[in-house]
Amino acid sequence: MTLSAGRPPASPVSPPGRPRWWRRPWVAPLMVVAAAFLAFSLPPYLSLDPGRSRVPAPGFFPPHFVLLSMHVVFGSIAMVTCCLQI
Repeated sequence: MTLSAGRPPASPVSPPGRPRWWRRPWVAPLMVVAAAFLAFSLPPYLSLDPGRSRVPAPGFFPPHFVLLSMHVVFGSIAMVTCCLQI
């Protein structure tokens, strides 16, 4: 084994810091799709009107709309934070 004077070999790992946008070109389309989905699916449940729900409520389970609204709102928060973390 010989020791060479000069620069160390290039590391295959990128330097720490923010990744360049062209290394993750799928992030922008993901955000657009997530925003479009949220713009379509969130408003009926934010109005708190069970009549605007896209899922019919069964008659035997009164808290259906409340639980469905919570599911949609918290799922929306999860989608936004997913996009921001990526």
